This record gives sequence, C-alpha cells and structure tokens, in this order.
Amino acid sequence: SSGINAEYGSLPRRQNETKNDAIQELSEKFDGLRDSIESERQVFSLQLKKYDDERKHSHEVKDKLTEEVVRLREVWADSQEQEAMWETKYNEMLAISSHREQEIF
Repeated sequence: SSGINAEYGSLPRRQNETKNDAIQELSEKFDGLRDSIESERQVFSLQLKKYDDERKHSHEVKDKLTEEVVRLREVWADSQEQEAMWETKYNEMLAISSHREQEIF
C-alpha cells in the first residue's frame, strides 16, 4: 500500500507542477506580448505626433506662401501703375519737348 501511494501520490503533484509551468510560460508570453504592444503603441504615438507636427508646419508654410503671393501681386499691380504713370509723364515730356522744338525752329 505504501509503495503504491509513493508511486501514484506524486502524480497529482507532477500534473500540478506541469500546470504551473504552463501557466508561468503563458504568463511570460503574455507579458512579452503586452510589452511588445506597448512599445509599438509608443512608436506609433511618436510617429503620429511627428506627422501632426509636420502637417501643422506645412499648413503654416502654405499660409505664409499664400500671404507672400498676395503681397507680390499687390507689388506687381503697384509697379504696373507706376510704370503706366511714368510712361504717361515721359510721353507728356516728349510732347512738350517736341512742341518747344517746333516753336524754336
């Protein structure tokens, strides 16, 4: 009787140890998976922030460029007006000088 108990009494204990080992192994795998997911989440979060910063920056650049285009169009329009004004003055001076030449000769 005692020999049988010694042989079979350890069976449940061995099954328990195997179960505990399996649970421990799964727990470690789960921890590893969780750490991996957390690290991926942090990388993704940083990439998202970087993308968002770049997007904001590109909008700022676009806005600045749009303002510059508007300013340059105004400068262009002013220069066209200036050119027309100087051309008119030049033509008037030419007409006056031509008129004076005719008076002289």
